[in-house]
Amino acid sequence: MANLGSGVFVGGSKSLQIGSRYLLDRVGSELHVLGPVHVDPDKVALRFPLGDVEATVEGDRLVIAPGPSGQGPDLAFGAVFLERNVDLGHELREGGPPRTASR
Repeated sequence: MANLGSGVFVGGSKSLQIGSRYLLDRVGSELHVLGPVHVDPDKVALRFPLGDVEATVEGDRLVIAPGPSGQGPDLAFGAVFLERNVDLGHELREGGPPRTASR
């Protein structure tokens, strides 16, 4: 498991709490969204294969959209904070290099 960072959920196709901060972890070839942080930072609220999505990082924003399969969720996060030395775009590509757990 590698903690990539966290972001405030601002909208999407899944029922996460808008305005709440979630942790973003890469576990093998899956992205796990944990939280909300203020309620239970260890609860996996959502998980999906990285191959099912395409991620776009722009400044402190992250947009996750369904990939070619059309099966992934639409999610948008703002105020994204990254762990040190994390290239979020690279990490969210399926098959990114393994990382050691940082939390």
